[in-house]
Amino acid sequence: MAVPPEFYDLERSADEQIEKLSLWSLPLKTVLSRLSIVVNSLFGEPNAVRFGPARPEAGAAVVSRLSYLTNYFATCPSSGGSIEDAFASISEGEGERIKQVLAYSHFSELVPEVRRGHYDVHKSSKGFILTRDRESARAEECDVLLTELSLPAELERGPDHRREMYRKIPLWSNITLRGLRPFVQTSYDHYRNSVVESPLLSDPVYKDCFGSGRAELRKVRAALLSIADVAISVSFALQAHGRKMQGAAGDFVFKKSLKWSVPVLPRGELVAYISEITGLDHDNVDLVLRPFVIDAQLKDWAGAGDGYWPPFVEFDDGVLFRAPNITAGVVGSR
Repeated sequence: MAVPPEFYDLERSADEQIEKLSLWSLPLKTVLSRLSIVVNSLFGEPNAVRFGPARPEAGAAVVSRLSYLTNYFATCPSSGGSIEDAFASISEGEGERIKQVLAYSHFSELVPEVRRGHYDVHKSSKGFILTRDRESARAEECDVLLTELSLPAELERGPDHRREMYRKIPLWSNITLRGLRPFVQTSYDHYRNSVVESPLLSDPVYKDCFGSGRAELRKVRAALLSIADVAISVSFALQAHGRKMQGAAGDFVFKKSLKWSVPVLPRGELVAYISEITGLDHDNVDLVLRPFVIDAQLKDWAGAGDGYWPPFVEFDDGVLFRAPNITAGVVGSR
């Protein structure tokens, strides 16, 4: 398909502009936390940034597109940073840079398809128009359909802990996962039975490839979904309380809610907690987790790209849940 040379000039110019952004000088944890807050907002979760009504499909699309930015994430300092820094370190101007990054990630999703000949590109007075023939569009539709059919699906919604969490949450003392175990257990019991997935590989082949079977994957996934469920509920409850407060008290509760919006859990503690819930030994839990975790210290981004971005990033102080909402769709055998 025809592509005017100006399109590739635009690609080079966009690459150069994005590469120069001051955003990449910030700690990786700060950058990922800020982007996760944007994703959470699209899923309708509480935070300080609002982008209109909840749009979960848009949130999932943003997560997929961010996988094309791994080269830039790899240049960010891997140490330092926190969820609070996502607001303290990023100025209003940097907020605009975030929007640029999101637009660039969408562009980066399209360019490989153009290079593969899936789009015809035409110049217009406002830029470029991308079109594809019916055969190419049909192939894309089939690809999307087969992808959706292969992903884990929830048969019914899980328990909603927000109302009870609002009544019981301790505002001024430390909140821990262990203290929230009854909520996590309720969610775990639900997800063990309500999430289904097409078996793409036989269990012996799956175990040979990954060292653990699909049964172990289902248990660990249910535990991760349960932790994500509870984290979102805690964030909701704290935000609801914080909106009624002013001054230092409101600021304290708001910051506390952010830590649960994009939680960071020490890996050893996370593995031990999942082991207790599932009854699996630590080694089995670690084997299941491994393909879904990016090691920021090693700058190991090999598991991300081309539309897929593992849901967890490990730092020196723990594993960051990028966006609890997307855990179900990406923790699967596919």
